[in-house]
Amino acid sequence: MPLLWQHRAGAVVGTIETLAEDARGLRVVARVTYPTAAALVARGALTGLSFGYRVRAARGVRPRELLALDLAEVSLVAAPMQALARVIAVDADSAGSEEIRAEAQRSRRI
Repeated sequence: MPLLWQHRAGAVVGTIETLAEDARGLRVVARVTYPTAAALVARGALTGLSFGYRVRAARGVRPRELLALDLAEVSLVAAPMQALARVIAVDADSAGSEEIRAEAQRSRRI
């Protein structure tokens, strides 16, 4: 799955290496390969994440509880809708790209 810049389909800045749901929410490990984005993430200037998804099943109206969804993409963003969807760790490798570990606090109500 590609890692996008601000949900732009043509702006791939890396790849998602691992996606897993845990007790806190969705854990993402990604490799940022686009040099400018990697530098911003490494400096802590870009820490937001956002997820594009299609709802397969939901309950209620406001708030709506998401019961099942298909994840379409993960994006690095300046201002995430979910404030807790953040990059929490950065590891530089010898190739000059950055590996990020990120978590999104589970929020099933939107």
